Amino acid sequence: MDSPSFSENFGQEAIDVEEGKKENRSLATFNFKLKDFIMRYKNEDIYMVESLPVKMRGTNNILYY
Repeated sequence: MDSPSFSENFGQEAIDVEEGKKENRSLATFNFKLKDFIMRYKNEDIYMVESLPVKMRGTNNILYY
């Protein structure tokens, strides 16, 4: 699950998200805040479709699901 420090540090980062965990380019792309994506990922058929945000690169923050 998400740790409080992770959401505090990176929760406002904007990411692109697509429907369907199997790639289907005909489905819509959405822009979510990272904290919203994390909350919804386990229960919805969505996935992140962009590289790790620059602010998060080189950090030791790890999420386990």
